[in-house]
Amino acid sequence: PQPQAPESDSAMESELLAPLKTADGISPYEMEERLQKIMDEYAGGASTNYECAAGKLVIARDHLASLQKHCGRLMAGDLAELVEVCDMKHRILVARTLVEHLLARRETRWPCYQSRADFPVRNDVEYKCFVNSTMDVENDRISCFQRSLAAPYEKVG
Repeated sequence: PQPQAPESDSAMESELLAPLKTADGISPYEMEERLQKIMDEYAGGASTNYECAAGKLVIARDHLASLQKHCGRLMAGDLAELVEVCDMKHRILVARTLVEHLLARRETRWPCYQSRADFPVRNDVEYKCFVNSTMDVENDRISCFQRSLAAPYEKVG
């Protein structure tokens, strides 16, 4: 399904400009700190020596979902901060997608870049493929699937 367009241009404009009208909320810089902390501690950041495991990735998924729910409280003092607000919303979506991809690939494909403590070896039998994803906007769900490495890049499994 494709994302649903707002009822009108004015509805979209109102939604985009809402952070300028929020007086007591979360700054995009505070939100960025929260995002960085979640990704660092639970999704294989520097503080964990770039290792992750399913348990921590599930915690990251939950924290990121909560963070996304708080996006409605983001505030902006000017147009430059409004751009930062939009950027934060996109970064959270990218972080959520990354966590789903890390959960889907149960192996260590590239040590130091993507190391799974719970799956420490490379698994070419199951994962010599692309891992792609789609987003169900209505249910706010990201689903991962595998594609062949060779054209025409058919879904695997």
